[in-house]
Amino acid sequence: MNGTISDPTAHYPLGLMYFDKKRMFVSLSLEKGREGVDDLKYVYTLETLINSAKKDKIAAEEVKKAEAVLKEIFNKLSVDPSEGSSHVYEDGSLSDFTVTNAEKYDSYRLKIAECIIKLNQAMKR
Repeated sequence: MNGTISDPTAHYPLGLMYFDKKRMFVSLSLEKGREGVDDLKYVYTLETLINSAKKDKIAAEEVKKAEAVLKEIFNKLSVDPSEGSSHVYEDGSLSDFTVTNAEKYDSYRLKIAECIIKLNQAMKR
């Protein structure tokens, strides 16, 4: 255990950050967590806008489109919340996030962001 990048547990036992003598490197696990928090913020923002538009009875067409996008995305997600963290994928991992799947999640995030923009415009915000 010499604290080099080859020994990530020397300075941070959870393996979320790795160090060499001068630098810190963030692990993929930490990056995935950060991306997940961002995704939740996008979903929360869109759901809040949908609820506000429904309450004010405005932008019905954009609300319908936004709800359809959320439903489509939620139906495509691989994790069943009832399975909790014990769900294991075919490759043995606890997450279906891979470099290939990163583009899939980016496309989901883009769809949600576009709905947020369109709904804001329709609500004249």
